[in-house]
Amino acid sequence: GMVTEHYAGAFPVWLAPVQVVVANLTDAQEEAARELATRLEREGFRVQRSFENEPIGPKIKRARLEKTPYVAILGPREIAESTVAVRSRADGELDPMSWEAFSARLRQDVETRR
Repeated sequence: GMVTEHYAGAFPVWLAPVQVVVANLTDAQEEAARELATRLEREGFRVQRSFENEPIGPKIKRARLEKTPYVAILGPREIAESTVAVRSRADGELDPMSWEAFSARLRQDVETRR
């Protein structure tokens, strides 16, 4: 209880029950989003999949209210460029990055207990 109170529910990445929410913009990106989520899970990250048929705004808002450290978004541009759009609870919207760079950022946050 003290830990939850100390962080006010906004746990650091290494301690968060869900470290990243993977979301797609439309059904056309669902397969790639599933692939990214599976890849992150295989690397040991705690992932929540958000593939509901709804606009991206509510998906991002839900992740923000749940105080999830990262939201990884895949849309048509990200698929074409082999990148992922990332929103960080701490740093806001980040520049698009490759899946490998995003995974490395998550790994670094966990290792450095950020």
